[in-house]
Amino acid sequence: ASPVSAASAAVTPASAAGTPVSVGNPLVQRTYATDYINPATDPTMLPMFMVLPNAKLPAGTLQSFTYWNQGVAGTGPAAAGKQFHAYLLRPDAAVANKYTVIYVSGLQTVPVPTVPAGEVETVAVSPSVSVAAGDVIGFYGTGIPMDVAVGADVISYPAPVAPALSDALTLGVDPGFPIYPQNRTYSFAATVTPSG
Repeated sequence: ASPVSAASAAVTPASAAGTPVSVGNPLVQRTYATDYINPATDPTMLPMFMVLPNAKLPAGTLQSFTYWNQGVAGTGPAAAGKQFHAYLLRPDAAVANKYTVIYVSGLQTVPVPTVPAGEVETVAVSPSVSVAAGDVIGFYGTGIPMDVAVGADVISYPAPVAPALSDALTLGVDPGFPIYPQNRTYSFAATVTPSG
């Protein structure tokens, strides 16, 4: 028997290795079901490239991308039929807004939701892809719901060419990837199984 020891400092439990975690923005209804731009109906308008710089992933394996398929269009068009590519990006610690493309999902088409009010859609990554701590996510195209003038997601517009695997690009510097001066929040996330 001994006196009670002093209380330890507070701790925040981390996810256990092997337990998938979702990283990104909340998958909820937004003001707009999608960006207005749709090159299929207006070839003079160009797609956009979005980066979620605050969606810093843990080291591990990328299992999927997730997004909110907003059945309620809100202001603007509906999302069904819009197309995008999902990305895993590795930031350059020495250069602001510079990323290397680690993974590209391939072209995705937003389906008509089975729940009229909207639902979470999953883009599987198979086989899974290795993630380094601090990697982030992004997408190129349209179909992901968003709020404007809030949040910290970075939009590059106009971005006429989809980045390819292993590309290194610096937003706001490289031709074709200017930074559009408006904060946004997109209902987009990724699921990662941490390695430890």
